[in-house]
Amino acid sequence: MAALLWPGHLDGPLDGAPLDRVPEAILLGLVTPFLWWLQPDYLRHRAARALIVWLVLAKAGSMGLVRDGWCVQFDTPKPLVTDSIGRIHTWDVRADWRSPAPQCSAILTRPYREFKEFPVWFFNMPPTDNNLPRPEDRPPYAALDMTVAGYLHADDPGELIIETGESMQTSLVLDGKVIEPSGPSRHQVALDRGRHFIQAKSSLAGNRWTFVPLWHGSPIGSTGFAAATTAIPSTADMRIRGVLSLVTQIFAAAIVIGWIVTWLWSWRDPITLGFAALASLIVGWLGSPAPDFVMTAWATWSITALGFAILLKVPAEKQTLKGAFVLIGIPWLVFVTAVHASHIGRFSLYAGGDDMWMFQRFAYRIYLQGYWLQGGELTFWFQPFYRWIAGALHMLFGDSSMGEFWWDAICVMVPALFAHQSVAAVYGFRWGLAAAVLCLTIVMQGPAWIFIGIGLSDIASAGFIYLAALVILSARQRGNISIGTAIGAGVLAAIGFYTRLNNLPMAFASSAFGLSLAVPSRQWWRRQNWWPSVSWNSLFGVAAVILFAMLLFTIRTYHYTGVFSMLHGTTWGNHVLWRAGQPIADNVSGMISSLMMVLTFNDPPRFAIYALPLLIGAAVAVAAMLDIKVFRDIPLALVAFFLVACSGALAARGVAYAGRFSVHLVGAGCALTICAIASLVRTLGSSRSSDPARG
Repeated sequence: MAALLWPGHLDGPLDGAPLDRVPEAILLGLVTPFLWWLQPDYLRHRAARALIVWLVLAKAGSMGLVRDGWCVQFDTPKPLVTDSIGRIHTWDVRADWRSPAPQCSAILTRPYREFKEFPVWFFNMPPTDNNLPRPEDRPPYAALDMTVAGYLHADDPGELIIETGESMQTSLVLDGKVIEPSGPSRHQVALDRGRHFIQAKSSLAGNRWTFVPLWHGSPIGSTGFAAATTAIPSTADMRIRGVLSLVTQIFAAAIVIGWIVTWLWSWRDPITLGFAALASLIVGWLGSPAPDFVMTAWATWSITALGFAILLKVPAEKQTLKGAFVLIGIPWLVFVTAVHASHIGRFSLYAGGDDMWMFQRFAYRIYLQGYWLQGGELTFWFQPFYRWIAGALHMLFGDSSMGEFWWDAICVMVPALFAHQSVAAVYGFRWGLAAAVLCLTIVMQGPAWIFIGIGLSDIASAGFIYLAALVILSARQRGNISIGTAIGAGVLAAIGFYTRLNNLPMAFASSAFGLSLAVPSRQWWRRQNWWPSVSWNSLFGVAAVILFAMLLFTIRTYHYTGVFSMLHGTTWGNHVLWRAGQPIADNVSGMISSLMMVLTFNDPPRFAIYALPLLIGAAVAVAAMLDIKVFRDIPLALVAFFLVACSGALAARGVAYAGRFSVHLVGAGCALTICAIASLVRTLGSSRSSDPARG
């Protein structure tokens, strides 16, 4: 992964970060990480290892060469970023992102055909007075100067054209000579064979921007464009760069394509592969945005149609977590990709003052200004860890927010896979598929869908905690949970807590799956029946890691404030439900209202059809603990996990973005709902088979 993603000096379709082209974003940013999970044996093949070594050597060799592309410099009449001492940064890791005063803000290796393809994400930063952005701080009212400079190496005489936007004033200097425009927003000049220095200076106003260099009609970054470099390459450099660029792309493509082919060959099940392919084509087609970007009812319900997978005769050896991912997870990721693929290579503007805007500005301060520990705040009034996640995704995907769309889609899929695994272990593979589809259906039909990719912490936190629970659950099903597995799960749970502090009880509760799913809820008060089956590695491993994480969090707060308190400077004081001197009736009323807000996805609480799985899940969990027939055999671990996950709502009440505080309950709630239905079906079936009149 490091070899594939590392940004070498040579441009190409699979040249690594930033993943700002559709093929490389999908193949390197989405497909390859899942191949790592689906087909890890591929990395043990000698051919694959040889390709990886050659790719590493090729990229390492390119680091001594002049960088492909042209240097892009952005200059503003006044500083746009607090504590900035030089030219502004972009999220282009090929530029001088580690320098406080970068020479290049970005590297031009592709055409900028419209405003949002320009690497000007930095307009999301607040003014230097830390107030909200004013109209003059952002396009179309902001002023910006852009200089593009570099060398073009023409093997033959040709024609260079530079197309610019209507709201841009551009002057072109070629080999020291000013080139007059050949028409509105267009410079055109014939060039002789050889090396030419190009410098285009533009004043950008409004937002009707374009910057497209063409050589013989081919845009920069395409195979038809002449070689472009940021500096003058040596003779030896010019001799090897073309060949080295070609072999680098061949090695990268061979690794990825070979991995895909190896997995398809090893999977060897036409039923699941055929369903995944057909479903992906359908949901991808339905998810492709209309001209007005309004999603149709067919698209929103297409994910529910994945439930037809329960009718398939899936071979026993494919009735696994990976089998569920192939049937449900792959179409889901294709759907999200189809809906949001237009974001690849294009930046987003966030509304000033919103939580997601704050996370974005903090990410900039961490990665591009070096506030690695401080993270932009002395204390975390806003949830802590997501800002580091957002910054890491920008380092991979550049100014684009596509990484966040995929990240949230994956973090939604993890609870769905958890629901599948926990249900399938007790009631069978088909019921598990139903649980996974129900999770995704609730996301599509409820408010959670609008939170995917917009940059909030809730979905990411749920993803980490459910992944921790899934790791423990899978290890428990294999037999024994090692201390290493427990610590790894504890790290995931602790990160989930860091990402959203409200989910601390749920993070601890992930260790509940150290208890076998074969232990029914009716046994909860008979300690002798379940005590021997508890995995102490799971219990103490996860708890120890989370407690250590809490200590580190507190020490950081003490370092910056001198106050040894984990909650100091957070919003706990604003949202806590139990307050000194407040009547008990008010406290209880507030707790009930907060819990119902979470269970109904709405604030103030009100019934909604998409909230049924959480409401039913809560009722089933209580009924199971009360030993009510039909529900008494539902797994104790699942019931405990859900109830503890609900407990956070009894301590503090969330505000704003109704529905976001329910996301962490979707996986467990849907699992409990399907468990209840499966248990009811099983009970009815047993009653009929034992009825003498039917005998």
